[in-house]
Amino acid sequence: MGITVGKLTLYTDCTGVPSQRRLPVVLDCGTNNLADPFYISRLQKRVHGEKCEQLVDDFTDAAKPKYGG
Repeated sequence: MGITVGKLTLYTDCTGVPSQRRLPVVLDCGTNNLADPFYISRLQKRVHGEKCEQLVDDFTDAAKPKYGG
């Protein structure tokens, strides 16, 4: 989440769009390193390709009516 918030801050500073108008989002698609003791989400193999694209599409379609875009 730290990278997402950091990028959000950078984009806010560079564009002048108020931070109250932005929402950091993380879509966890798994990991390639199932043995990583520091991975903070559910340990499952990373989803690639069409499945991952469908997740992003579904999220975007659900968020647009509420948040615009």
